[in-house]
Amino acid sequence: MQRTRVVILGAGVAGAAAAYGLARRGIHDVCILERDPFPGQHASGRNASLIRRNLKTETDCRLALEAADWFRRPPRDFPAEVGWRTTGSLFTYRMPELPQVEQDLERQRRAGLPFERIAPREAVRLQPLLSPEAFDEAQWTPDDGCIEIVELLRGFLTFAVERGAQLRCGTAAQRLLVEGDRCVGVQTEAGPIRAEWVMNAAGAWANGLVAGAAESLPMTPCRRTMLVTEDVRADSTKPFTWDDGLGFYFRPDHGALLWSPCDEVPSESCDESVDPAWVERARARARRLIPSAAGLRLEYQWGCLRTLSIDREMFVGPDPTLPGLFWVAGLGGHGVTHSPRIADLVGDLFLEGTSRVVEPRLVAPRRSAAP
Repeated sequence: MQRTRVVILGAGVAGAAAAYGLARRGIHDVCILERDPFPGQHASGRNASLIRRNLKTETDCRLALEAADWFRRPPRDFPAEVGWRTTGSLFTYRMPELPQVEQDLERQRRAGLPFERIAPREAVRLQPLLSPEAFDEAQWTPDDGCIEIVELLRGFLTFAVERGAQLRCGTAAQRLLVEGDRCVGVQTEAGPIRAEWVMNAAGAWANGLVAGAAESLPMTPCRRTMLVTEDVRADSTKPFTWDDGLGFYFRPDHGALLWSPCDEVPSESCDESVDPAWVERARARARRLIPSAAGLRLEYQWGCLRTLSIDREMFVGPDPTLPGLFWVAGLGGHGVTHSPRIADLVGDLFLEGTSRVVEPRLVAPRRSAAP
């Protein structure tokens, strides 16, 4: 029977960042379990690679600002090039949406986000695909950008493995092992693994893995549709553009355009298949925002799962009802964006029970039970 201090369930960005955070704090007796043949085959490897910092809460904005600084200048001992590329971002909106937009902008100002409010003609100068008739104003955030997520994930995992962690791919966790009132490990298809701590970083599958041993957390896997057009020699230096009111974003992608209709369809079964209705909605929204590109042929399409908590805050920390269980889940689509700070948060909470990264009670599992 294998024994380890910490077993991490999932080698996507949540589990990889957790392993990295532990390794940076000297915790090397770690086993990372991944059911798929390779890490990052679901949410982590299927997202849009955007590092956007104008998020909906002040805490999220601050974490994204801090993480973006890390992406631009990773530690010298980080074993991968994350490929930071500054493109800037545009968020377009219309006058009826202005009251909500004003609240969002004020939160972002308090967090320290640098941005400008610009007219449609200036937005079109920055991103010529936009139709100036489709919106009334835009938020221009010049220092947003994109990264290479595969390299980020590889760097997190390599750092941990080089310091003693074990990465076991193709090994599915089946259930938690509980003795008395404590979690003591995990049963896998290859046999049991005993551990002092089980870190549940299994994304959309996190609640399913605790069934029968602990109560699930109030979070739901939600499917998002991603589409890539034919190659049109799209300029990769141009900003990505997001329109909350319309429900659409796009960015240049290796000469093509990546689109999403921003869907959040609950998928308790973790079904990632594409719904053709959402493909049509994406094209209809493209006709409004980028009409010159709306007729492009779609070359690729896929679904990805974003696990959203009921209050849109992540769950990071020990479960107060089952000692030995530690959650890194419900990252809400911001797992990559926040990942360097999530690594720090996991290391802090695991070793010290507190953190300056974020107030622990805000991200505690069973928040109603948190002091």
